[in-house]
Amino acid sequence: MSGAIQHGTFSLLLLPMLVFSQPAKGETVEVVSMVLGDGLQLADHSGFYGEIITEVLDKSGTSSNSAVYPFKRALKVFFSAEADCIWGLDTEFLKKFRDDPGDLIQSSLVLNSQQCLFSIPGHAKISSMNGLSGMAVGVLNGANTEKMFKKFAAQVVKLRNQEAKFDMLLAGRVDAIGGWIPDIYITMKTLGIDSQKIEPLFPLSSSGVRIVCRESPETKAFLEATNVAIADFIEAEKYSDIRSEYGIPLNVK
Repeated sequence: MSGAIQHGTFSLLLLPMLVFSQPAKGETVEVVSMVLGDGLQLADHSGFYGEIITEVLDKSGTSSNSAVYPFKRALKVFFSAEADCIWGLDTEFLKKFRDDPGDLIQSSLVLNSQQCLFSIPGHAKISSMNGLSGMAVGVLNGANTEKMFKKFAAQVVKLRNQEAKFDMLLAGRVDAIGGWIPDIYITMKTLGIDSQKIEPLFPLSSSGVRIVCRESPETKAFLEATNVAIADFIEAEKYSDIRSEYGIPLNVK
């Protein structure tokens, strides 16, 4: 999930709210996910990622509880075994936060979240970091990409919020901006900006959006059921409707 992780701003003050899936035989599996920001996921499960996990759990026929916490709290709850599973990232991403996270298993891929450079269509003809020399790149204050861009001689312009990033790009005051797919399209929809006004240049990193669980007989059975639900969901009209609602082009996978 989107950079949330770079994906959005994580409030440490929000409290979890619970959403219950349809009951089934077996032990209840506790799933935790993260507050990612407006349009992405909030504590009440609203937002793109919130709607997806609610649909998948509802359709899986499993007995599960789902709670949303601020980012650091969600990781702590998962790693301390207060929750069985965590939604919105993959095992490789989790390993960045714990040297020995234990035996982890993960669901099928729901979507691939990519961190990319974006520009106005036809403006910046580059396909790798080597083309950044002398280019003005807009980043949010505190972004983890600032040092990386500077290594390739880009002129980094620090900006206070997402709206400022788009304003600077569309006004031609920066050549490119960094962002995550699909999160950047959700932000554009919120701001009323046509998604066709930007295009991705090349990926910087990626993270699979999945459900990751600590391995146990219960979580193995849980993921077997959710994998079936995921396969059905991503082919269903409901998924297309959710993507459209949040401004994500259908050709973005």
